[in-house]
Amino acid sequence: QHPELGAIHMMGVPVTVESAPGSVRGPAPLLGEHTGAVLAEWAAPSQEPQPIGTSSEPRHAERPLAGVRVIDLASFIAGPVVSRHLAMLGAEVIKVEAPNGDPFRSIGPPFESWNQGKKSVVLDLTTAAGQELLHRLAATADVVIENFRPGVAARLGADRNALRAVNPDLVILSSPGYGLDETMAGRPAFDPLVQALGGLMAAQGGVAVDPNGVPNGAEPVFLSVPIHDVATPTLGAFGLVMGLWQRARTGKCQDVRTSLVESTMAVQVAEYTRYEGRPEPQLGGFDHPGTSSNHGYETDDGWRWRDGDLDVDVCRTGLTGSELAAANGLLTTCEHPDHGPLVVFGQLIGGAGPPPTPAPALDSDGAEIRAELRAQPGGEPEPGGTRRQETP
Repeated sequence: QHPELGAIHMMGVPVTVESAPGSVRGPAPLLGEHTGAVLAEWAAPSQEPQPIGTSSEPRHAERPLAGVRVIDLASFIAGPVVSRHLAMLGAEVIKVEAPNGDPFRSIGPPFESWNQGKKSVVLDLTTAAGQELLHRLAATADVVIENFRPGVAARLGADRNALRAVNPDLVILSSPGYGLDETMAGRPAFDPLVQALGGLMAAQGGVAVDPNGVPNGAEPVFLSVPIHDVATPTLGAFGLVMGLWQRARTGKCQDVRTSLVESTMAVQVAEYTRYEGRPEPQLGGFDHPGTSSNHGYETDDGWRWRDGDLDVDVCRTGLTGSELAAANGLLTTCEHPDHGPLVVFGQLIGGAGPPPTPAPALDSDGAEIRAELRAQPGGEPEPGGTRRQETP
C-alpha cells in the first residue's frame, strides 16, 4: 500500500532462504521520509567477524569467502555462474562433472568464462560408487549447488536428504528452471524460452497487436545476451551468501531456492509493477530504439546512441574488444591449451581479490581430490563406472 499511489501489485522476493525467508516490508520511501529516524539512530557496537567456512585452504584478507568449500553439481550457464561468483569472492569451488563433462564444454571460450576459478573432478553419479564419493566430498563442504530438473537430484543421490545425511550443516541451492511448479518439471527450461514466456521478447520488440487488438506491425525481439542466465546466478549467489550468514548467526542449515521464472520478474520489475492510473510500460521495437527515433541512429561509421547530451558509439566488438573495459582493468588474459591466449573478464567484484584463475580442464583436479577422499576414515570405495550421467 503506497501513501500516494494506493495499492501496488508488484514482484515479491525472487530468492528464498527457506528457514529465514525475506519479505517486502513496505513500499519505496517518499523523499526524506525517514530522515529523522535515521539521524536519531545510534550505531550498534561492532563485533569481530567469525569465519563461516570449513575449507583448509589459506585465508586471504581480501577474499570474504576464503575458507568456504563449494560443491558445484550444476551445468550449462545459470547454475555454474553461481559458483563462479562465489569463487571470485574467495571460495574453493569443486565442479563435479559426469564422465562426458558439462555439455557446454563443447562451445569453447564461453565455457571458460562461466567456470573461472574452479577445480574439476569426474564422478559418475549414476553408480553407487560415484554417489559414495560425492557424499564423502559433501561431508567436507559448506555449500552444494544443483540445477537439475525436479526428481533428478534424488536419482543421482544428490538431493538434500541424501546430502544432509552426511553433512547436516550444508547450505544447499536448488535452481530448477520453473521453480516448484511440478506441472512444468518435464518441460525444457532455458533462457530463450523464458524470454518468450515471461514477456521479455514483447517488451524488447513489441507485440503484433495493441491492447485494443489493432495490428501495429511490431514483432517480439530475442535478446542474444542470456539475461536470465545472468540474473538467476546473481540471485542464487546472493541467497547462498545470506544462507551462510544465517548459518553463522543461528547454527541452522539453510535451503536456498531460485529459478529462471523468478529472475524473469526480477529483470522486469518495472514492467510487472501495476497500480491504478499507471501508464502502459514502454515497448521497444526492433533494436529497441524506444519511442524516439533520436536515440539510435546510423552513420557512415556505424551505429550511435543519443540520450540527452550523451552521444556515444555502439560497441560492436564486445567486452573483450572494448578500450573502455581494458582501461578500467576489467580484463585478464590466460593461456588455454586449445585456444591459446584467451582474453576474458577479470575480477567482477571490486576489492574481493585478484582476478580468477582459468576454468579447469575436465577432471584436472580429480587425482588430488580422490587422494583427499582416500585419506578419510574408511578409505576409497571401488571406482565408479563411466556410463553417461543424466542430462540436467
